[in-house]
Amino acid sequence: MYLEVRAIFKKGYFKKYQSLINFVLALGVFVFTFYILSNSFIDTTKSKTIILDKSIFDDNTLRPELKLVVESLDKFSSPYHILNINILDSNSLLYITLEDREKRGSFRENSLSLQLLNIVNKTAHQIVNENAYSFSSSPDGKILLYTTGNDTRETQIYDLEKQEVVKSFKGTGHQILPDGNRYIGMDDDNLFIQEIESGMKKNIISLSAFYEKQKGTQEINKSINGINLKHLISTKYKFSIDGNKVYFLASYGDGVAIYMLDLNNDNSLEVLSTGFVVDFTLVSSRNLMLRGNINGEEGIFIYNTEDKTYKTIIKGNIYYFDITSDGKLAYILQNTKGSNELHIAYYDGEMIKSDEIIYIDTNYVTFIGWTKGGNQLYYVSDNISRSEILRFNFKRL
Repeated sequence: MYLEVRAIFKKGYFKKYQSLINFVLALGVFVFTFYILSNSFIDTTKSKTIILDKSIFDDNTLRPELKLVVESLDKFSSPYHILNINILDSNSLLYITLEDREKRGSFRENSLSLQLLNIVNKTAHQIVNENAYSFSSSPDGKILLYTTGNDTRETQIYDLEKQEVVKSFKGTGHQILPDGNRYIGMDDDNLFIQEIESGMKKNIISLSAFYEKQKGTQEINKSINGINLKHLISTKYKFSIDGNKVYFLASYGDGVAIYMLDLNNDNSLEVLSTGFVVDFTLVSSRNLMLRGNINGEEGIFIYNTEDKTYKTIIKGNIYYFDITSDGKLAYILQNTKGSNELHIAYYDGEMIKSDEIIYIDTNYVTFIGWTKGGNQLYYVSDNISRSEILRFNFKRL
């Protein structure tokens, strides 16, 4: 044996594999040392739980993209025009019908009724026929606010379970706030907040003061395309999560801007995005997603309310859009052939991903909207002979 080892060294095998032998020896020393230290300082007889701070996972880059596939489709056709659509829950829509199709575009008092549709049972029934022309449901879907179109302009609070009016207030109510106990409305010249339970009312700002703040280089218009500002201002309210700030659309110069009111600061008014904004929503505490025409470009944009900057995320002739809290985006794009493409995509806070077309229609689209859970998407279109409501039901891959 000794002679064999001497022969190996004489032939130069040790020098040939010297680096490999050194590595194996060093690795052995490291493993042995780690074993000794771990047994000296760690009590292996007791199990230990390590809790990681959840904040390290609050990064959109760690969240996988949402892959959605249409699992089924529900359909309902109506012989009436459908207006002012509101999703009550995953199975139900609230809307106003313009019953006589020859009166398209006319809001004569005897032609409007407020209805509730169950898309599963395919049944629609009339809730009120008091010439209701504006309405809003509470976040929990239990009560309904609507304003009558008569001379008194009263706001009714309707209990959907009891199917009866439980309260009535003077003035035009527009929308229930996120807390479910207050609503925003307008009475003559004043925009106000009123509590439903107590009836306490607080004026926020007068329209005359609203106009006064716009005098100077940017002169405000009293109407846009014949639509009175008083009507326009009542249709696009959005609230911050805490309910302390309200955002709305109104004219600004030759276009339409997003305004913000601080409900805790009387007569506060701030002009945010300018240009020609058609619709918008809040996607974070500082960012708004909007569609319209900004600096001559049409599309969907992200507007940063802190540094007043825009970021284009989708270019094109966009008609409607809606986005869920987890980033599922649906939008209507009119293509070069004049057809309306329904797109679904995922917005990760920075860019659009997984954009695809799931439906193409030649009818006039009037509404799209996600349900609260984000598993269904409502799509409403209108043509001369009927209104058509589709509900796309998705499954996640």
